[in-house]
Amino acid sequence: MDQLPCTLEALVVRTDFSAGGAWDALRAALCSPSRDGFLANVALVDDRRYKGLTPESALDLIPAEYQHPLLVLADL
Repeated sequence: MDQLPCTLEALVVRTDFSAGGAWDALRAALCSPSRDGFLANVALVDDRRYKGLTPESALDLIPAEYQHPLLVLADL
């Protein structure tokens, strides 16, 4: 698997491609401000190269330059 992208935002990596509607709903929720105006500071990774990525294997794919303390694996 390829190394994850290095961004200033927290990564949300799609790892399951069987539920397109669930991914669309998650993406809409993350990209829409809350009632209080909060907007998640995330970068969505929708790439089939990461299908089935596990927490253990994800650790090996984090770039050294990745400075965010959070990485989310979206297994819908």
